[in-house]
Parts: sequence; C-alpha cells; structure tokens
Amino acid sequence: RSLPHLMALPAGRSLLRGPKSQWTREAKAAFATSTLLRRLRAEAFGPSNLDLQELDVGLYAADPERLLVPAGQRGRVYGGQVIGQALHAATLTAPSDRQVHSLHAYFLKAGRTDRPIIYHVENTRDGRSFSTRSVKARQAGEIIFQCQASFQVAEESNLDFATEMPVVPAPE
Repeated sequence: RSLPHLMALPAGRSLLRGPKSQWTREAKAAFATSTLLRRLRAEAFGPSNLDLQELDVGLYAADPERLLVPAGQRGRVYGGQVIGQALHAATLTAPSDRQVHSLHAYFLKAGRTDRPIIYHVENTRDGRSFSTRSVKARQAGEIIFQCQASFQVAEESNLDFATEMPVVPAPE
C-alpha cells in the first residue's frame, strides 16, 4: 500500500507541524509498524472477522465466507460486523496519529451472506487535528449501510469526567 493519499497537504504544511520530510518519515514508520502488527496478529491468531481485502485506494471487500449470521437469522449479515468492518476500512485510510472520535451509522438494507460486501471510503477532510471519512457498504450495487467517522489527534487534557469511586466495604 502506498501513502500518497495520506500526504495530500498544502505546500510546506505537515500534520506534525514540522517540515514535510519529517511527516514522510513518520508516516512511513507508522505504516510499516501497523503493517507488521497486522501480519503478526494474522500469523498468531489467524484471520479476523473484520479483515478486509484492499481492492484499490479507499475500496475494500469483505469475504462472504467470513460474514457472521445472527442467531435465528438465515442469510442475513450481523450488523455489528458491518459496523466494525466499515470503521476498520475508514481507519485504514486515516492518518496513523488519529484516533476514532465519533461514528454515525445508518443501516439502510439487510446485508446477505452469499455476496461480498464492498466498502467505499471517501476522504471527506483531513485537517490539522481532525479527519473525517464517509463509508458506504454495497452489495449487488445497492447501498446497505453508510457511516461517517471522525478521527482526532490524541491530546492531553486536564479535564476529568468521572467522579472518584467512593470508599465502600468489601463484599461478603
């Protein structure tokens, strides 16, 4: 897989706020690490039900042999797997320094297990802190699912949204 689509930045700009050559080195190192980790995971544990085959830049296919069927359903795809594969496809196209920030998803039609699912990822925007991806899942030329995923650069914060656990007696 090549990285040109990840480096489409205005002249002289970098996601790392440094020279463009620094972004190139960082991007290549992150890509090599993620590729190695995916290969090691596949060798150790076998294929995942979220694995996708890359057909082209931003175009992925799910193997129909690995599609899950909910209990009591025949021939219909498990929706959680479709969401997971769509998010995985979006993540494969996002810069490696971004984490998933939000996801909005819509099931438009039931998916079938006898056909591959094709995921088309559109690079909506890459900013300094946020990236957005739109994903459409198709079967037999019809859209069965679509989602919008937002990715954000990890930032440190002093905000704490959880209250501390109160001191309570141990269970009996």
